[in-house]
Amino acid sequence: MKRFAVVLLLVLISIGGFAQQSQTLQTYLDAFESGSPDVKLQVLRRAQEEPAQEMSPLYLEAAEFLENNAGQVENSAAMREMAQIAAVGVREAGNVQALEALRRVFESYREPDMRVNILQTLGAVGGDDDETITWLRDWVSVRNNLQVGGNRPNTQVVRAAIDAMARISDESFFEPLLGAALAQYSANITTAAREAMYALEGDIVQLAAQSIGNRSPEEKLQALEFLMDEDELTAEQKSAIAAAAIRDALATETRSRSTEDTLREVRFLAVEVISEREYSEATDAMISHFNQTFLEFDRGQVTRARVLDAIAGLGTMGTEAAAERLSRFLELLNGYTENDRPYDTRIVMATIRNLQQLGYPVAYNPLFYASILEAYPSQVQTAAEEAMAAIQQ
Repeated sequence: MKRFAVVLLLVLISIGGFAQQSQTLQTYLDAFESGSPDVKLQVLRRAQEEPAQEMSPLYLEAAEFLENNAGQVENSAAMREMAQIAAVGVREAGNVQALEALRRVFESYREPDMRVNILQTLGAVGGDDDETITWLRDWVSVRNNLQVGGNRPNTQVVRAAIDAMARISDESFFEPLLGAALAQYSANITTAAREAMYALEGDIVQLAAQSIGNRSPEEKLQALEFLMDEDELTAEQKSAIAAAAIRDALATETRSRSTEDTLREVRFLAVEVISEREYSEATDAMISHFNQTFLEFDRGQVTRARVLDAIAGLGTMGTEAAAERLSRFLELLNGYTENDRPYDTRIVMATIRNLQQLGYPVAYNPLFYASILEAYPSQVQTAAEEAMAAIQQ
């Protein structure tokens, strides 16, 4: 019975405390609602002495008032201070409901310090708010475009937005963070954007591939060059991104000659990366690149060196699929030669040498045919015989 009395007393004290808190809050709310801007400011100043959680509805009320009167904020010292206090209060109270109003105030008022303050609140409170995440992603993307276009945004505010992204760390931020790193705002913004980008929890290869795919041809090349030079990415990750870049470049349609050239540069860079690391999982991309490069060579669009690079790239794959593709290519070259259409000797020799390097039996028959075709120079026949012997061992 005594224990029950103690529990009852504690409950009554709690209820009394809650009632007192509720009354205190209501007093602040009533004063804020009925007061002039100067009185509202005094209410918010006094509210800072109270626990932020208890004053959360007041900070929401203040944020909505500022949103509804955003046009007056810039010309009113009282309202500017109210905005600063409200942003901090919302942040300390963790009031997600107030974020939309604060975003509207941010859009209406350009003063950097206030914008930084609001962005700090968005980063601290907006991690579970889809609208804040979308807004932040889009806002930074627009700033990146302005920066690239020569219209310089305020770097202090951009840095605060990137810091907010880093705190929220949503996968959808990869693309604007990469864009910020490429936009050349300043060294510290580039560093902050890179650190935030690599701290994301998503699959970095998938995110990078998707980001490259969403860019213009010129931006694809710029992004690929940047990523291939990053120490934070492993050799395997770089190769996987390069393979995705090849697939994307081949799938991108254009009628512009300059754009075609840029997309080829994307492929050539990607092939270089994949070949250097002998990344066999890119075999399908390397075959597709070879097919397109051979077609472009026949059309006079690329040099022989590019065909040789594509052949050598297949030779580094170490897969039967690569050997099968080069075997069919040698069959084609044999047919050209047999029908008095001798093909480039260096290309024929490169094909044979890389089939020898791959070492799969699928190449034996076309190599044998090359060894007996009298229309080939003796060096081709000898190379074919050597490749056959190596495959048989």
